[in-house]
Order: sequence, then C-alpha cells, then structure tokens
Amino acid sequence: AESKAFGELAMTPECNALQGIFFGATALKKNRYGAPKQAVTTVGVLGAGLMGAGVAQVSAAKGYKVLLKDINQAGLGRGLKQIQ
Repeated sequence: AESKAFGELAMTPECNALQGIFFGATALKKNRYGAPKQAVTTVGVLGAGLMGAGVAQVSAAKGYKVLLKDINQAGLGRGLKQIQ
C-alpha cells in the first residue's frame, strides 16, 4: 500500500516541479569556474546605508580592504560614522 501511494505521488506535476527545484538548486551550488586565480583582497560596496555600512564593517573586520561608495558625501559620511 505504501509503495503504491509513493508511486502515485512520484508521478504528480508537483513532484516533478519539486525535483526541478532541487536539481536546479544543486546545480547552482557548484562553481563552474574553478578556483580563483588570485585571492580576493578588496571588497567594493555600493551604498553606505544600513546594509552597505554593515557589509563594509564586517568585511573590514575580516581583513579586507573596503571601497565604500554612496550617491553623495553626506550618505557616505553617515555610513562611515556608523562603521566607526
């Protein structure tokens, strides 16, 4: 009874869609470009708002050189103030 029910469920469009999502997500996790030729040393962050400043802060704490850019000097100043 259980194997028959499983067989019926395995043939539904929902099951097919879920398999497609699984196989697609699995394929995206693989790095098709191989190892980088050189190590990443600099991180560029566009936008010094709450999220951008947070990304910049964490990256700097991890030892990366950070380039922080914003649309104007006032926004950049607020972002730098938040980081310090």
